[in-house]
Amino acid sequence: MNIEAWITPVDNAATRALVRECSLAPDDFLARMNQKALELGLTHTRYVEFTGLDERNVSTAADVARLLRVAADHPTIHGISITRSYEFRSTRTYATRSASRIHTIGNTNRLLYGRYEILGGKTGFIQESGYCLATWVRTQGREMIAVVLGAPTNATRF
Repeated sequence: MNIEAWITPVDNAATRALVRECSLAPDDFLARMNQKALELGLTHTRYVEFTGLDERNVSTAADVARLLRVAADHPTIHGISITRSYEFRSTRTYATRSASRIHTIGNTNRLLYGRYEILGGKTGFIQESGYCLATWVRTQGREMIAVVLGAPTNATRF
């Protein structure tokens, strides 16, 4: 099953910016991703490009669950993945005036609005993989990571 990028939003512009601005060439960045996957024990995961939007990137539900556990243990990733929405203002300056605009980015994980305590998660979609979800839930004092790959619709992955 192809893995949609589990650490970046929608079109994965953040990943492209990260790769562009880091000190590594894209091929070296990709090699480091694959090396890190091996270090994490993701033995059935292979990246051929860094955005996650290429169907040749592959993984298994078990590897995705392990990756989510590691990623959600990082405070910044944890905070982002459990935030329902984020609002920010951008300002564009023209020759004679400035214009300001408010942007809102919504989290597509519907479970954030339910009865469970979500400890981390990521939704994803590409045509080849269908609708995907990895989520780490705490309920009644117990924790569980669930991974859904290849759901036919947005609603069925939940």
